[in-house]
Amino acid sequence: MKKNAKTSKNLVSAQSSSPKKDEESNPTPVEPHCRKVLEAGVNEIGQLIKVFSLIMADLICERLTPQLANSITNAGGKLMKAEELKQKYGRNNPGQDGKELRLIV
Repeated sequence: MKKNAKTSKNLVSAQSSSPKKDEESNPTPVEPHCRKVLEAGVNEIGQLIKVFSLIMADLICERLTPQLANSITNAGGKLMKAEELKQKYGRNNPGQDGKELRLIV
């Protein structure tokens, strides 16, 4: 009898000290700060720099997964590369600001 009482006592203490599964598996989602800027659209290099800065902050605070941050950063890098190619190889059009780059001729 003493054995059973001791075993049941250990089970109760183990159950009470373990965290609830619902709280652990379903944490409240926190919206990343970079989302607002990205949803508004990135039109200037200053906005892109702000997004990259917010992504770093969101990563540190665990509001973004590393995979999602990597995807966003890669897309931003491709936008910068497209703008670089436009400035380097684009043609000036009369009556328009900036250069135009045609990808298909």
